[in-house]
Formats: sequence, C-alpha cells, structure tokens
Amino acid sequence: MSLTNEEVTRLCFCAAIGATAVYPIDLVKTRMQNQRLTPSVYEVMYRNSFDCFRKVIKHEGFFGLYRGLIPQVVGVAPEKAIKLTVSLMNYISVLYINWTEILLID
Repeated sequence: MSLTNEEVTRLCFCAAIGATAVYPIDLVKTRMQNQRLTPSVYEVMYRNSFDCFRKVIKHEGFFGLYRGLIPQVVGVAPEKAIKLTVSLMNYISVLYINWTEILLID
C-alpha cells in the first residue's frame, strides 16, 4: 500500500500544527538552558519557566514566543511526515499479518 500525495500533504500539515502548538514550550526550554549569568549582578536572567514565559511576552510580545518557527516547521514537517508514514505502514502490515494468521488457523 502506498500513500497518495493528498495523504502525505495531510501528514505534513499535521506535523506543522504539532510543531506550532509546542513551539512556545520549546522556546522557553531553550532559553532556560542557554541563559548565562549577567556579568554585572551575577544573576540568571530567568528564575523559572513561568518567569521566562512572562518576560518573553512582556519584552517581545505574544509573537515573540513564535520567533524562529518557520525554519523549525520547514525542518520538522517532512521528518514527522516520514515517521508517521512509516508508523502507519508498519501498523497496516501488522494488522494484515495478524488477520492472515487468524484466517489460516481457522
């Protein structure tokens, strides 16, 4: 069984939606991991994830949470579509094998 172009497009679209939904969380995680001590006060920039989230919105606006999203989606959509396709093909083949075994036993 092969997937049609429409099904592959849907898989890419679903992957893009998923990446968009979790991107603000990933942005906060990355900023928390990359923060350094400020040289003047020797403090970290963000105390916790909620503080980071609040400061990004305050200083960069709501869309600051999505800064850098397009390269992420361009890279992630095809990769996720391939993973979903392989998983779907594996699932279908396992179902087919199980049904053929059941039919042959009876």
